[in-house]
Amino acid sequence: MDRRKGTEKIGDTYEWDDMHHFYCLIRQHYTNAIVDKNTIGTIFIVPAIQHPDVEPFDYMDNKPGKTVMIRMDEFCILCVLNDSCMVYSLFSDDLAKINGSMTPYQLANILG
Repeated sequence: MDRRKGTEKIGDTYEWDDMHHFYCLIRQHYTNAIVDKNTIGTIFIVPAIQHPDVEPFDYMDNKPGKTVMIRMDEFCILCVLNDSCMVYSLFSDDLAKINGSMTPYQLANILG
């Protein structure tokens, strides 16, 4: 650590209570815990528009919503990390109605 910059660590700014669910899931291989497949969260893979004016890679996250998005070329992976598949239950029918590739703005709107 650079003592000229104080004693605060990056980890001091985290809300560790929010990360407990992730911590338990990550440690399941170490602890041999049995994790139900619906415990993890929602994952959607959707088509993304590919255009010369749009960068081929994008990453966004929403810490309060526990959501992440990775877009690579013509597809996008949207994840809700701690909802136990609730978002899938609520919105899978709506997302199935989308019959074309989504723009970066539409994907950001879904991410929330």
